[in-house]
Amino acid sequence: MKWRKTFRVLKQTTRAVRAVSALRSSTALGYLGLQRKPGLARRLLPGVGLFATGLVAGAGIGLLLAPTSGRELRDQVGQKYHDVRNRISHTQTPPQDRLGDSTVRYVSELDEPVSRSSDPTVDVGKGPSLM
Repeated sequence: MKWRKTFRVLKQTTRAVRAVSALRSSTALGYLGLQRKPGLARRLLPGVGLFATGLVAGAGIGLLLAPTSGRELRDQVGQKYHDVRNRISHTQTPPQDRLGDSTVRYVSELDEPVSRSSDPTVDVGKGPSLM
């Protein structure tokens, strides 16, 4: 008789273990009134999706309401691109090419040592005076 009761308890315990192992963690937490904290991707993806949808919708509305045709718009964008590219290439030229010869000569004279100065009021030991 004790054996039957032991087998019955063992059978019920096995069923309970199977039922608990079949539960997902979120379901088990739900029974306790708890829930898992969402991960970074789960919190970020909806916002990124809405942002991308807004970008696509804004671009579509902008193209529909544009005052110029597609070809004219592409030509304008291309012209602006070439203008900016030319400006950048001009700013990358050496400073000597952008400055006049007199400015380059003046700057090179500033680099000369004080002892070569033709100004008799300059004291060679102290350097040029700022006053």
